[in-house]
Amino acid sequence: MKEKKIAEFTEKLAGRNSVPGGGAASAVTGAFGSALASMVSELTIGKKKYAEYEEDVTKIAKRAKELSERFLFLANEDAEKYRVVSEVYAIRAVSEEEKKEKSDKLEEALKGAIMPPMEMLESLYEAAGLFRELSQKGSKLLVSDTGGGAALCEGAARVSLLAVYANTKLMKERDAAAKIDEKAEKLLSAISESVEKTYSEAVNFLKTEGAG
Repeated sequence: MKEKKIAEFTEKLAGRNSVPGGGAASAVTGAFGSALASMVSELTIGKKKYAEYEEDVTKIAKRAKELSERFLFLANEDAEKYRVVSEVYAIRAVSEEEKKEKSDKLEEALKGAIMPPMEMLESLYEAAGLFRELSQKGSKLLVSDTGGGAALCEGAARVSLLAVYANTKLMKERDAAAKIDEKAEKLLSAISESVEKTYSEAVNFLKTEGAG
């Protein structure tokens, strides 16, 4: 994904193939969100008004860049894991033995396909936390980018949860699927709660205090 241009990626996304799909799109969105956290941090560093937060904001900038790279990696991972699921679906199975073998392979492929969106949710939770910190320590001149970046992360998280559901609903191991769903739902809930605070603070500042 890192080597693809945005126009090339969106063209492929808009095409008739199912890869890349929503999972990859959410990962790229997460990368954009994290990149905004890095930008806000970098433009805060060195400002006298925020000198007391310099060390913390420097750490945020570093971690945000790492997360952005991670999301781009997960975009590729999501596409690859989905490809494996598609290949298993295409296997011709006639005998009962063949059907069982295909079913077992599908179960493993589905478990693999769940990993990228789950990792995205975990990373998005961390990114949301960075924005919470930037809401207090970042430059107020960039509050729209802080709130906007956080909102991008929540959007990516919502898509990631759907990607999890798309795979767990097909799993034979229903107890395991339920546990995965529960964990994913808790992550989204925590992300949404964090982002709501950050976004509301940005809106309140822009509407009542201005960006001076």
